[in-house]
Amino acid sequence: MPAVPFFLGPYYVDNVDSAFGEAVNASRLFLGSGGITDKDDYVVIGGKPRSLEAAQELAAKLSTTDPAVSDVHGPAAAIEIEGGGWVFCGVAT
Repeated sequence: MPAVPFFLGPYYVDNVDSAFGEAVNASRLFLGSGGITDKDDYVVIGGKPRSLEAAQELAAKLSTTDPAVSDVHGPAAAIEIEGGGWVFCGVAT
């Protein structure tokens, strides 16, 4: 199966762990498998919270250039957005 980039969110919850859990559960509900449901972990991309648009641009870049995030067997990336939310991106089958 070819690798496919994914971008999910925003999730506005108490913390990044809860946001990751919500992203995985929502994807299981709608997709069944694949995408973020294939990920066991995430890495937080540092820096100050970004706008949703800036997070989308960064996610697109990370999904093709970051060795960990662009690996189908690697973690998802968690990016904090303004307003206390999180988005997730990565590559999966």
